[in-house]
Amino acid sequence: MGALEARRGPWTLIGDVVYLNVSAEDGATLPIGGGPRVDAELGTKGWILDLSGAYRLVERERLQLDLLAGVRRLDLEIDFSSTIPGTRERRASQGAWDLIGGLRGRITLDQRWSLPWRVDLGAGQSDLAWQALGGISYRREALAVSLLYRHLAWSFDDDERLDHIRFSGPVLAASWHF
Repeated sequence: MGALEARRGPWTLIGDVVYLNVSAEDGATLPIGGGPRVDAELGTKGWILDLSGAYRLVERERLQLDLLAGVRRLDLEIDFSSTIPGTRERRASQGAWDLIGGLRGRITLDQRWSLPWRVDLGAGQSDLAWQALGGISYRREALAVSLLYRHLAWSFDDDERLDHIRFSGPVLAASWHF
């Protein structure tokens, strides 16, 4: 994961990249319906690319609020294979370009602590895409460390192989302000 942000006056340009590569490399043994165990392998690879711009709507001592708009790209591929007789390797993939819009902000608690957050909605090649992120941040001089929770989700037509995709989890971030 990585993100880069450039700010000038009330305008901000934001780039965000997530790469996924999750697999059971040596396979896994699965019990199937109380019968014999079978060997199976599962792998997921993908990219999430987000490019957006933001405009500062509110700039107060304890509150900052930005309006944002941009595009998000999802590329996801899932591979499955097993030793079940008569089965073959399965592959499903999903991709989408979506326009997104939302809000992001920061509630400042004191000189060091703040609560950053972001919410956005989108659509395009997906029926609905959305993201929610929030947490706590500690800043000392130019260095800030944040502990956040992020959830990304996409919904597609029910006839798609991958009709609902969700990623969630904690984010530990460090940023340098100059």
